[in-house]
Amino acid sequence: MSVFLFAQGLVLTALWLLLSWLCLRTLGTAAVGEISKRRQAKAILQSDPILREYLQKKAKLNERQKERDDEAVEQIVKDVPAHVLQVLSVAGTQKQIEIDLDTVVLKEKTLFPTRDIEPVPMSSMEQVSDILPEQMMMDDDQFYNALAHDELLVLQPYERVVEKKTLHISLDLSQSMTEKMADSKARHNWSRGMTISLLLKAVNGEATYLLRGFASGPYELQRVADASEAAGLIDELLETAANGQSTDIYGALRQAVVDVRAAKNDSDVADILIITDGLDNGGNVSAATLRQLFGSDIRLHVASIGETSSVLQSVATSYQVFK
Repeated sequence: MSVFLFAQGLVLTALWLLLSWLCLRTLGTAAVGEISKRRQAKAILQSDPILREYLQKKAKLNERQKERDDEAVEQIVKDVPAHVLQVLSVAGTQKQIEIDLDTVVLKEKTLFPTRDIEPVPMSSMEQVSDILPEQMMMDDDQFYNALAHDELLVLQPYERVVEKKTLHISLDLSQSMTEKMADSKARHNWSRGMTISLLLKAVNGEATYLLRGFASGPYELQRVADASEAAGLIDELLETAANGQSTDIYGALRQAVVDVRAAKNDSDVADILIITDGLDNGGNVSAATLRQLFGSDIRLHVASIGETSSVLQSVATSYQVFK
């Protein structure tokens, strides 16, 4: 009997120890999760102003909390889901994909008067009548010395030509994007964070921003022109699931080219970024076919998660692999 009671005691002790270990493990995991959420919340609040304002609204912060980051972080950790913080923290901190989206202002010479006029060296004797008045008043020696050294100036009118960049992102929403990356982030969370990051860069640089998800076929086209529209698209991205049944990369790129050419000026160069795990089951496509598709006015950038594609790599302006 005493042996039986002793054995029973050992079993109960073992169960108690197991339950205690499970409780400690659960508490430890929860604590690590809280620490991670706090770190992500702080990073987002210190990043892009659009992201900061978006997160403040998401957590329904009052004016006092907005002024005190420590109070704001506690409220955010309490009210904002972990996957949302993970996506936004990637958006606010990523520096791995950089595409120049700043608007470029060029000056082109014109024969007609404009508001943009600058003095430039005289290029022919036909411009003598346009020499600056103060130089026309020089004595002969000064005048001919300036002529000999190409120092005579005329007023040249310019036209300003604004070149706005166009960025199109093709975002893989197939089921394989729910798998984990090396740092335990879901591919879908990382890819949405990258997408939002470049969305903010496009808005700040006044670029035209186009987004279209894809799986077995292309999804609805999204277009953003300003910060208010950016916030709306962030909402949609955070609610977007990766549940497509297959991945047709060539179909996505073909549609992206159609979208871009409809949005940009004929003379402008545009960028297409495809974010995918590279598992294309839409059919094999040759590099020659892709080069013909893009032509000389569209540059392809590839962010490949886990897998590589030699065909895409051979035609891309930039090709990065993320694990």
